[in-house]
Amino acid sequence: MYRVVGYTREGKPFNYMEFQCDTEDDVKDLPHFANGGCAIGSKAFIESTKHTWNLGNDDEWKDIGESGSGGGGGDGSALYIATAAETKEFLGI
Repeated sequence: MYRVVGYTREGKPFNYMEFQCDTEDDVKDLPHFANGGCAIGSKAFIESTKHTWNLGNDDEWKDIGESGSGGGGGDGSALYIATAAETKEFLGI
């Protein structure tokens, strides 16, 4: 099963979508650009494998690798969150 978790975010093309899928098998049910379903560049996050899929220019969903530990990277890199001390130092407070 899959669910839409993001739709047409700022800075993204119209119909850009993000999906949360239970398994890799759910990807076959995702919409495509050709049928007006979603924009090229849309992403799907697979809960069971922690992989991210991307809708490519050829209108095919492709596995682009393991998501970062933050769950939103999508490029395989871990999400880095600054500590409180690092934030204060950056802000000069």
